[in-house]
Amino acid sequence: MLTMLIHSGGSVSETQIFNGGTSQLTEQAYLEGIEARNQAQVNNRPGQPLSLSSGGNEKAAVKASGESTVTLEGAENRKIVVKTQDRGSSYGLWAIEKSTLTLRHMEITLKGPNDTAVAVQTGAVDIGNSTLSGTQNQFYGLWATGQDTEVTGHQLKINSQGDDSKAVTSYSAKLNLKDSTLSINGKNAIGIIAFDSAKITLKDSALSINGDNSSGILSGGTAKVTGHHLDIQVAGQGANAINANENSTIHLHDSHIQTLATPSAVLYSETGATDTTVTITGGSLHAAGDLIVSKGGKTNIVFSKVVISPPGSGHAIHFTGTGGEVDLTLNQTALSGNIVAEAGHQAKVTLDSGSTWSFTNNATVTNLKNAGEIVFEPPHDTASFSTLTTDDYEGNSGKILFHARLEGDDSPANQLIINEASKGNTRVTVRNVGGKGGATKGGIRLIEAPEGTDGTFVQDGPIVAGSYQYSLQKGNQENPNDWYLVSSWFARPESLSYANNLRAANTMFHMTLHERLGETQYTEALSEDSPVPGMWIRASGGHHTSSLSDNDAQSDRYVMMLGGHIAQWSSDGLNRYHLGVMGGYGHEYSKAHHRTNEMSSQGKVRGYSAGGYATWYQHPKAPSGFYVDTWALYHWLKNDVTGQERPTESYKSRGVTASVEGGYLLKVGEYVSRSQILHSFWVQPKAQLTWMDVKPENHTDQNGTRVTGQGNYLQSRLGLRAHLLGHSPQDEGKQREFEPFIEANWIYQPKPTAIRMDDRKYEIQGARHLGEFKMGVDAKISARLHLWGHVAQQIGKKKYADTRGTIGVKYHFQ
Repeated sequence: MLTMLIHSGGSVSETQIFNGGTSQLTEQAYLEGIEARNQAQVNNRPGQPLSLSSGGNEKAAVKASGESTVTLEGAENRKIVVKTQDRGSSYGLWAIEKSTLTLRHMEITLKGPNDTAVAVQTGAVDIGNSTLSGTQNQFYGLWATGQDTEVTGHQLKINSQGDDSKAVTSYSAKLNLKDSTLSINGKNAIGIIAFDSAKITLKDSALSINGDNSSGILSGGTAKVTGHHLDIQVAGQGANAINANENSTIHLHDSHIQTLATPSAVLYSETGATDTTVTITGGSLHAAGDLIVSKGGKTNIVFSKVVISPPGSGHAIHFTGTGGEVDLTLNQTALSGNIVAEAGHQAKVTLDSGSTWSFTNNATVTNLKNAGEIVFEPPHDTASFSTLTTDDYEGNSGKILFHARLEGDDSPANQLIINEASKGNTRVTVRNVGGKGGATKGGIRLIEAPEGTDGTFVQDGPIVAGSYQYSLQKGNQENPNDWYLVSSWFARPESLSYANNLRAANTMFHMTLHERLGETQYTEALSEDSPVPGMWIRASGGHHTSSLSDNDAQSDRYVMMLGGHIAQWSSDGLNRYHLGVMGGYGHEYSKAHHRTNEMSSQGKVRGYSAGGYATWYQHPKAPSGFYVDTWALYHWLKNDVTGQERPTESYKSRGVTASVEGGYLLKVGEYVSRSQILHSFWVQPKAQLTWMDVKPENHTDQNGTRVTGQGNYLQSRLGLRAHLLGHSPQDEGKQREFEPFIEANWIYQPKPTAIRMDDRKYEIQGARHLGEFKMGVDAKISARLHLWGHVAQQIGKKKYADTRGTIGVKYHFQ
């Protein structure tokens, strides 16, 4: 093997030709470049300084031909420098005739127009850790042609500042590029070009293309481009991230693609596109202008599990020119934007079960297959309810979300227009936009099918506005093939949930004297000379049932209250006044359901109360006598109502409840048992008036229904309490006493709890007259500790009932 050492210093001013054999380059500046011919093998000492220049027009700094091999290896801190002159049409490195270039750590700078950094015609190039840059127009970075040509690039930086520049170009050649950055600035710039059966594979690379009418990837002529983990960014008017034509195929995986200017497109196809296919799996798309532009030809597009931002122009597919056809398939992907296929254009859209297509303006497609969800976006005003028109429609258990201003027959609404055939099954959901509800005759048309439909459309979820529910029905007397919304009045379950929340807000913290303190007046530990301070706490829980129209509800609650005396005194030495403060927290959860249509709703109330109480006892030291008790509480509460398949409505309520109660305790008999326990029987008639004025703030729900609640309720209670007081000789001197009791009350509320939804009033039924029975026990454990507890049941009409239990503790500190 022949080894040639050419020169040992200085520079070479003419082209050095290596004709066969093996040659090693020395530390030279080859001003006119080098050329390897006839299976020559030329290499350098790795890491040595080396500078190579082209000799001028259509010349190369390095040229390999005749199956020659050139290996140039620089180092990270000592790159091999390759430059072209400013005459233009020159090459940095050029391989032809099955020659091979192996390049590492190169710094290739092109100074002339139409210069090419690395070119290969029927050969092979392996280049890595290198920079290819140019400042003039018509820059070419990597350029390859020939079916037997293969180019591998890795860790490359390709930069250009000139118009009409191309970073990577392949005609029929196989090209692999990874871990690289392409930055091309200038009009008509292109990042990747693939034509004539070329095969390009890109991995873990970034493309930044900036210039009017530029493209990130341009394909045609049955070429195939595959990309993994790419970041493609294109800026400039008329720029396109992907320009696919002429039966080419592009597959991109987990890549992020965006356009930054308008007009522009993420995907663009020309009139020459014939069965061109673009498949994007994973990653994201962001379009400042259009998402897809078709100027003509046929393009098949598949988006699978792609995150797509709404296009800036509003167009998902924008047709220009004539005769464009786009076949768009969505798999597990949400698409937003309008599609208008008119004037000879065709758009076929297919959604799988995990995909969504939403749009704002009118849309027109040729064929629509729906296994996912089609969403009409909410209109800006009553004049902008959009329509979707298709020649053929196929529902594959998909869903369509319409919007309508739900009132009478003339209500504006989104519409689906099927000009020719339809088949399959589709679920229909309708959301109200500001409608108050109203009676219909013929109905509100949603689906127009002049040629008839073999497919079925089934209502999915309740459709309500105000006090009207709407059902989806096929046909009326005038148009038997169309589908309409027909209304009927009903009381929504939400009406009972709102009313139950109002009832709970006004009654949750109710109490009588015995419920608050648990004991009768004579058990109060009191000295005439020194009042005895104490605190009490009580907890209660309850279950409630009620009805409203055809709705029934059940609810559960718990309440915790804490209080204590702050002052006690007597005005005549015989009577006694108590003054105290109290506060509490309560929570009630309810669920209402309609008896016939299985609709349901949930209600929730939770919040706090704070206030005080005052009590007068006629004879605190005597077992019998009159008492008067008053209390007042201020409440601030949060409320929620959630209708079936509807968003939660939240609002607040505020207000005051107050009570005055009076009674008289009377001993009616006593006896001594065989065990020498003294029993005495007592009765106490009593009455109570409670004023309730807790009202919700006015609320408009997301269907546009205005909800208001009434206040200023007055409830009266009249009843009789009877208890047995027992004291065992064993407890003599221990101040221990037990008081089992029963109580019966009649409760009257002339004004039922009611709310309004728009102009219709809804009242909880069966609560005007209530019977109440209560039983429990009060216990004085010691002079300081008192316990009490009871259960109570209220019964009214029409399923109105309330069951509750209460326990309490009071402790004296002296």
